[in-house]
Amino acid sequence: MAEKDGSRWTPLLYGLAAGAIVGGVLGILLAPKAGKETRHDIALAAGKLRDKIRRHPVEIGAESMSED
Repeated sequence: MAEKDGSRWTPLLYGLAAGAIVGGVLGILLAPKAGKETRHDIALAAGKLRDKIRRHPVEIGAESMSED
């Protein structure tokens, strides 16, 4: 019997997403590093991502100008 709203895969996808989030949080909390070290690593990764996002529009602009 077909479902009227959405797909039969929707509950599975929600379950996989929830499992990934819970697994990620537990992995961080149960990691062998101290909390201070983990927070430092997260801050470094966030800073690198922020810098990459800030540079990205400049790179796109440079690429579009060179294609003319």
